[in-house]
Amino acid sequence: MARTPGEYREALRALKLTRGRSLRDLQRLTGLPRSTIAHALNPGRPQLPPLDRVMALLRALGSGEAELQSWTTAWTRIQLATSRPSTPDRREPPAAPPLSALPAPSPPRRVRRLLTHAVALALGLLLGIGGTLALTGPRVLLGYPTDPTGCPSGVEAAPPGSHLPQDPEVPPAAPGSPQPTWISRPASDAEINSGTEVVLPVIHEVPAGDTLIVSVMLTSTCVGQVRATDTQGDTFQIADDITDASRHRTLILASLHVRTLNTADQITLSYPHSSKYHVTVDDYRGVTALAGHAESYGPFGGTAFTTASQQLSCRPGDLMITAIGTNTGTAPDLTTGWTLLPVLKLSSYRLTTAYRIATTHEPCAATGTTTAEWSALLITLR
Repeated sequence: MARTPGEYREALRALKLTRGRSLRDLQRLTGLPRSTIAHALNPGRPQLPPLDRVMALLRALGSGEAELQSWTTAWTRIQLATSRPSTPDRREPPAAPPLSALPAPSPPRRVRRLLTHAVALALGLLLGIGGTLALTGPRVLLGYPTDPTGCPSGVEAAPPGSHLPQDPEVPPAAPGSPQPTWISRPASDAEINSGTEVVLPVIHEVPAGDTLIVSVMLTSTCVGQVRATDTQGDTFQIADDITDASRHRTLILASLHVRTLNTADQITLSYPHSSKYHVTVDDYRGVTALAGHAESYGPFGGTAFTTASQQLSCRPGDLMITAIGTNTGTAPDLTTGWTLLPVLKLSSYRLTTAYRIATTHEPCAATGTTTAEWSALLITLR
């Protein structure tokens, strides 16, 4: 049986594969979110999953009482081994205390009076600071000064598109070669937030050489790094990134020429604190490089949105991808020529994604109508 949390999780994952249950089956049978189930089956996590969660998964996998007892015994043994503090060898004689641990001689009476006054002064200063904090709220978080929302103000965001090399000099596709194509949506999720990471199970196989586009909307979020990884070691880099005046942040991350992913794989997204997240992963084929990006945002009550304020040129065969994060108001309605992908909606928040293939040399933009507060991103690939 397993000896470490990683081996335990791996054994649980192997049992799932042996019993032929999908994540969707386990979600239906246990009532647990798919991201929670994926966490429990992830061998890369350092702690054991909670025992009640393990028992729910095992029962959904058809385990009987004897098998449940075996898994419980192994869980208890590993938990004790990993939480037991180390103890010194009792056969060793106790080490002599260092000089710094020996009691210092008592100071003279005058020095003691001075120390008493100093302590009282310091205590008064601390109480004054505490009263100020009680009135104004905390101003320090994890070593960084914070703004009135509690977000760190000393964390810098990278400029949009700075992580993914752009190569507008990529030659056009040869005549007769297939144009870029959307293949499938291998993962997506939207939830009210309780952490800073989500694990997305892959539900459609992604062939080697395809490009994965991750679109993200984080609401009421803080500045900070957003990272995506998968269990095959592919690198996802930020292609575009914008935060509006209400601290709602929309991003697109891309991984070009990925390795083969199947339904045993997962994609993990980590991000700063936010109240909700929406994330989609889309599989595209027939692109080799990022050519450009543009972004913009606008307030409630307007009737249009567009990224056209930043000039971006397309040529025939370029793939345009847009991600539009909106709050309240009407759903975004794009101009003709765009293919709309499934929209993620949570409460009044939507993440809308779509793609379009350029047919001529043209200025390209994501343009449409909405009465919502909006953030719009456009990237082009060729």
